Amino acid sequence: MGYLRDLRCQKKVRAYRDFIAENKEDKELVLGALNNLYSYMKSIAPAYSEKGKISKDYRILVCLLYLIEESVPLSFIIDNKPNFNIQDKVPFILPNKAINYKEEEIMDYLVYTEREKIVRYFSPKNNLKNLSELDLLNHCSIASFEVKDLAETLGLTARVCPIHPAFYKERNLYEYGNGHYFTLVYIGKKLYIVDLTYSQFFKISNNNLNRIGIPFLGGSSVGSYMLLTEERKKFAERLLRDGYVEATDTNLKMYFDGFALSYRNGLYYEDKGEINYETIYTKDDYINFINGFDSQVNHENIEFLGRQQKILKNSNMNFNKR
Repeated sequence: MGYLRDLRCQKKVRAYRDFIAENKEDKELVLGALNNLYSYMKSIAPAYSEKGKISKDYRILVCLLYLIEESVPLSFIIDNKPNFNIQDKVPFILPNKAINYKEEEIMDYLVYTEREKIVRYFSPKNNLKNLSELDLLNHCSIASFEVKDLAETLGLTARVCPIHPAFYKERNLYEYGNGHYFTLVYIGKKLYIVDLTYSQFFKISNNNLNRIGIPFLGGSSVGSYMLLTEERKKFAERLLRDGYVEATDTNLKMYFDGFALSYRNGLYYEDKGEINYETIYTKDDYINFINGFDSQVNHENIEFLGRQQKILKNSNMNFNKR
């Protein structure tokens, strides 16, 4: 029975794979097929339950799902085109001379210089049309430390901050990956968030609220949650465009809310009995998270965070409700 079940399910998933491959240039068809595939994965999950645990055979299907997502051509759910042209030039700032410039001039110089390095890394001949064509996954650490180094050269104070899954550094709730780095830059009494690889969280391949609830999958990415309100969307557009935003209380909360929400799996919403994509955390809470004094794990059930290890009681739970 198990063998026939696996054969049938794998055949169905491969059919989705083939359809997506054949229609990969049609974004709407790809998105629709992925959405249907996510629903199918949740519908068959109960059949793979063995004494309350999910069989290893289901993991094989999830691995196949990952491969399908990775095969989707790079595209984004938001306009991620940055305010950057390598042909443009910004005023050069000498070491330890930032004090002679306005805050906006300093931040524009920091971002332009580091974006230029990213372009030259991916395109040594400078023939890259736009930064928005790049998948910046796994480049956040390098970019963040480059920003810090340049800021310090200018005589500023800067700090690279890691974001661990659920802001919990004791262990990775996804086994590997899903962390992030960004830079905080201090100019006088003001603080700025600099994140030059933020676009990696807005790819169509992993931004679908219907991903939530699939066992062993990581849920939906940050971008899905940032587009749910106009205020969050404008914040995301500004950070993607300029590469930095002032770290006001409101901006800090919006920035970190996107990550906190992305770490919740389907069990969190099943336990709550409602779909609500908000958090109770304040700017001060997130500062404590980043500094390692606290984490989501101290406020939410660890089973409800990171990779989902159990099957939902209701596989038809609708996570697209807002």
